[in-house]
This record gives sequence, structure tokens and C-alpha cells, in this order.
Amino acid sequence: VAPTVGPNRPSVGEWFNGACYADGYIWLAPQDADYFVRYDPYRDETVTVDASSYVYVSNGATKKDRFNGVVYDGEYVWFIPSWTDKLVRIHNITLDVTEVEVNVYGDDAYNGGIFDGEYIWNVTHDANDLVRVNVNTLAVERFSMTSTGVDISLGDASFLGGSFDGDNTIWLHPRKSKFLVSVNRTTGAVTGTYEHPVADQSASFGYFHGGSFDGRYIWFSSYTSTKLCWFDTKKLEWGSET
Repeated sequence: VAPTVGPNRPSVGEWFNGACYADGYIWLAPQDADYFVRYDPYRDETVTVDASSYVYVSNGATKKDRFNGVVYDGEYVWFIPSWTDKLVRIHNITLDVTEVEVNVYGDDAYNGGIFDGEYIWNVTHDANDLVRVNVNTLAVERFSMTSTGVDISLGDASFLGGSFDGDNTIWLHPRKSKFLVSVNRTTGAVTGTYEHPVADQSASFGYFHGGSFDGRYIWFSSYTSTKLCWFDTKKLEWGSET
């Protein structure tokens, strides 16, 4: 896709960070790229939507690092803000763009999103809160993550992505945090913290870099860890290769 998506490709840095499937299309979330990308793999056709205005300015310096992840709700694709202050919604067919201001932190605030059938959850990365947006009303709600009772490494690449169990629990996947965290989908309250078994990590990169839920287990992509790890959401216990 990259060579055909337009003349303004960035020459350095990360082009995109996140992709999703949306009823026949593949969407790419721009990080340093200046456009959102919708790719049709059946027709080999690419459409772009301008993303150049989504930047973060601090002390006169402009930072791109626009979005970390993209989620599809069945009609719209939602782009999760990293440094930009806007959550961006684009209609999968018409390409109409809607903006929702959610990021009051700036610096790499959120990384990854979760759709639970009603809300888009912005997963805290360097921010100190968890944000959800109602897909129908666009109402924004914030839930503090500072009262969990354990040190979950808030403000330091704590989580990356998450899962919805199909019932009433949102799971926040750890990056640098030592804990997998469960959140009540209705109230936004933290309901559990589960320390994972990995001791080896790089201070720069963290333990894991994403996970996948199969209906019972969450499987974690090891980043600097040498173990394959999983979490049983029924028994509420970790497993790993020894």
C-alpha cells in the first residue's frame, strides 16, 4: 500500500500505527503520515483523507505522532489520539469526518481503542485517565486511574490496547505496567488488577506490545519478554511458558 497512497509520504519516522478491517476495507491510522488511508484489497484501490492538521504544538515546536490505533464500530472508523487532542471519526463509505476533543494531556496520551457496542474506549498510555466516547451522542466521560491501590505505572506507557469480553468487562493490556487491569464497562470503575509473571523487561519498551482475546483467554504479544503469556478471564489467573 505505502508506495501508492500519495505524494506526501514521510521520509523518516513511523508512517502508521494501527490498522483495522471495516467491511471490505483496510484502514491505516497515521502516526507521522499526513493522511488517513482506506485500502480496498479486492480492487487494489487506495483512498486518502487529509490528516495534516492533527498535530501537537508545545513551546513553538510541532509534533506529529498523530494517532495510536483505529477501531471500527460497524459504520465509522475511530482514530485514537496520541499527541493530537482530537479523537477522529470517519464514515467508512462517505468519508465524512467528525472530531471529538478528548486528549488534554498531549504527550503520547492514549494507545489503542476498544469498541464495546456502545462506547469507544481510549486506552491510557501516558495519560492518567481512561476516556470513553458514546458512539451515538459523542458524549465524553473520563475515569481516573489513580486509585487502583497498586502502582500500575501511570504516566509511563502503562497500557497498550485492550479487550472487551462481550459482557461487562474492559481489559487494559499492560505495556510497562506490571498489571492487567479490569474495568467495569458500565461504571468505568477499576474492578481488578492482576500482576503478570514476567520479570524481564526493557525500561524503554515494556513487557508486552498488544494482545488478542479469544473469548476466554487474552494472549499477549511479548515485546522484550522471552515468554509467551496468557490470561484466563474465567479463572482470573495468568499462564506462561516456563
